Amino acid sequence: EQGRKIRSGISNFVKYLLSANFAEVVIITLLTFVGFPSAMLPLQLLWLNIVTDALPALALGTEKIDKDVMKQSPRNPKKSILEEMKHFIGVSTIILSLCAFIVFFYGLQFDQANGINFFDFSQPSKARTMVFSTVVLFELLLVFSCRRENKTALQLNPFGNKWLLLAVAISFALQLLVLEIPFFQSVFKTVSLSLIDWGIIILLSLSSVLVPYFAKPLERVFKKN
Repeated sequence: EQGRKIRSGISNFVKYLLSANFAEVVIITLLTFVGFPSAMLPLQLLWLNIVTDALPALALGTEKIDKDVMKQSPRNPKKSILEEMKHFIGVSTIILSLCAFIVFFYGLQFDQANGINFFDFSQPSKARTMVFSTVVLFELLLVFSCRRENKTALQLNPFGNKWLLLAVAISFALQLLVLEIPFFQSVFKTVSLSLIDWGIIILLSLSSVLVPYFAKPLERVFKKN
């Protein structure tokens, strides 16, 4: 029983981090491929992975495991842990990438209107700030879909893991500091966002709850084939 609980915790932890990191790679790669520079600066990526992703990922370790864990069918020992979560990772990567592209081109219009050279990494960019913030918020919401293997965020009590809520709140507060404090703005090359900007980011980021609803049917289709 303890072995199953430990494995489930590790699986949720890995699923969350890989879902987040795969999307970051795709976003940067595709935009670079079509002739744009990086959608996020190296320092922004480090901040995202070390600060905003780390706390929620660690808080997943405090998640309570289903009481009926011993009633579940044994896992196939020949099946890798990545095999079980590939559909979830793939769907989250696609959805987050689409959200990032939308806010990127939205913010790019403002950069061009204000004479900001997007190819100059020394200049604060609204397009990069929008992508940066969307990725952060999407991932902070995605973690709630990684709490259990067989239950979605909407099926679980949102207040069931106080440490996860605290971790997400701290991570989001740290992100706001990067966007609003002048010193951090100069370091991370970010700009303040309007309420409309945040409305767009929040609306798109909420699509993270849809990931398991697309991943599960996809998994069943491939199992039949």
